[in-house]
Amino acid sequence: MDNYFNKLVGVSAAQMPGTEKAFSGIIKNFDLIIELGTDNGGLSVWIYSNKKADAAFYTYELDPSHVKIPKDHAVNDCINYCDCLSLDTVNSISALVGSSGKTLILCDGGCKVKEFEIYSKFLKSGDVIMLHDFADSPNEIQNYKDIKAKCLSEGFWDGKGYDVHESSLESIKPYIDAAGLKKHNYKKFLNVLWGSFIKA
Repeated sequence: MDNYFNKLVGVSAAQMPGTEKAFSGIIKNFDLIIELGTDNGGLSVWIYSNKKADAAFYTYELDPSHVKIPKDHAVNDCINYCDCLSLDTVNSISALVGSSGKTLILCDGGCKVKEFEIYSKFLKSGDVIMLHDFADSPNEIQNYKDIKAKCLSEGFWDGKGYDVHESSLESIKPYIDAAGLKKHNYKKFLNVLWGSFIKA
């Protein structure tokens, strides 16, 4: 089951096969990238290495023991060890979003729906917010399993475990409406279990 975790630049990223290709098409469009939930750090390293040169990148992790990035990697300077839902952090990130150009926010911490609810409020026109372990609605459980079965070949997934979505279209619908968001590159990212939305 270790192969389930798609490794980016040698660090486990806990992403589906195809994630790198999906993000490659958009990553250089942003002036500010905020990742909520560094975890092992594979996706963080990939973002740092593939964003446009002058783009700012901040990643947030509550538990330092989760991070497996080599200590000498420059992306370590982008990691903020704190609760991304604390008032101080929310205020800090909202200020970054408000004072920066086009922004991408990735909700991939322990409370993805709550992260989406809070940070979608701060988006400017053209900003994008995404959340991981996402399932389309209705029939979220089956939709999630179907995408995993389609993406993962034999040896990557045995059909057990890793089959519980942590966010869904239905769970965030009130926040989509409140923030004036619409689907963005929706099918492309849905196929790697990300929900993607843009501020109109």
